[in-house]
Amino acid sequence: MRERFPGALRLDLLHEATFAELAGNAERIEAMADVAGVVTVCIDEVQKLPSLLDEAHRLIEARGFRFVLTGSSARKLRRAGVNLLAGRARTLTMQPLTPVELGP
Repeated sequence: MRERFPGALRLDLLHEATFAELAGNAERIEAMADVAGVVTVCIDEVQKLPSLLDEAHRLIEARGFRFVLTGSSARKLRRAGVNLLAGRARTLTMQPLTPVELGP
């Protein structure tokens, strides 16, 4: 992801401090992006904080931000009935690696 979106703000929700900062304060994404001087935000493990999807929606509409949202559990998000950014997002599904791809 780093090569594809150089200069993007990267947020990893597995990082405890990042998770704690954004939990209940999704609007911090805007301030963090402004400080970094970017309009592209990459969030990994977004299923851990589904409320970030509403903030992503707002920032796409209001400020023209671009988001790269990754995670391992789209089903969890669908079941929770959260904002799936209909009409504003493209979905790329990646299949698990095969034994040949994994190697020895």
